[in-house]
Amino acid sequence: MHCKKGVLFALIFAVFLLSQFAFVAAAGETTERFTNLLDGIGDFIEPLSKSVLGDASGTDELAMQVLSFLLVALIVFGVLSTVNFFGPGKEWINVIIGIIIAIIGVRFMPDNFLEAATLPSSALVMFLVMVVPFVAAFYIIHKSVSNQNVRRALWAVYGVLVLVLWGYNAANNPNAVANWMYPLVGVGILVAFVFDGTFYKWRNKGRAQRMMAENAQDEVDKLVGEINRLQALIAGANPAQRLAYQRQIKKLNDNLNALQGISAPSGGWTKFFWALIVVLFLFIVYLFWPAIKGVFGF
Repeated sequence: MHCKKGVLFALIFAVFLLSQFAFVAAAGETTERFTNLLDGIGDFIEPLSKSVLGDASGTDELAMQVLSFLLVALIVFGVLSTVNFFGPGKEWINVIIGIIIAIIGVRFMPDNFLEAATLPSSALVMFLVMVVPFVAAFYIIHKSVSNQNVRRALWAVYGVLVLVLWGYNAANNPNAVANWMYPLVGVGILVAFVFDGTFYKWRNKGRAQRMMAENAQDEVDKLVGEINRLQALIAGANPAQRLAYQRQIKKLNDNLNALQGISAPSGGWTKFFWALIVVLFLFIVYLFWPAIKGVFGF
């Protein structure tokens, strides 16, 4: 029941946001008000962000700064959590290191990077700035962050930053190429936020199946070894012993058949991940098909 209410609320909220941004793009006065609102928010948080992340020429670049900081911190945290360098129970160290590296990385970005990322000049730049980081964030958040509230908070912040960038591009550069990628990523973030628990359960189920498969495979190896040993003993056994060995082999084969079903994992999460990779590859081919045809003379 709660899930249905959450999905309904998310759909209504998504329709509302889409309608508002469409209206923003169409009405000059509303566009100005929207821009002024974002500038006011940027002015409010600029003193803190300037001292931590460095200068930004506007609210749009400030949003890109924060988004870059979030992504770099997530990547560093995900890598350290995967390597488990500091041992279990030391996730806070990974968080601190991720924040420090992210601050250093954002402060020493190339001078024109924020401007180029805020107003992408081509579909390729837009894809690299918006779509690729979203896929990386999706993987890292579900792999490294176990608390559902933290995951949803990250998605909420991510969504707000994308909305700010989308709003600025719709207001100031409405004819920019591939502006439609902003709502595409926004819908992806909304889906990740609403169905966060479902995605996490899928991943945990896949992990549990892999662990069960590994344990089952160890048992399979033991059973195969025992069956081979009994089959070797049958050759020199008397009729009574041979019958006893055959009964034991039959019982072991029954156990072996049951375990072999467990030792073959379904790999649902892995299949989903590779399917996503294939979709992204096809999407890239679609975006740059005219250039590909020109290069190869199709």
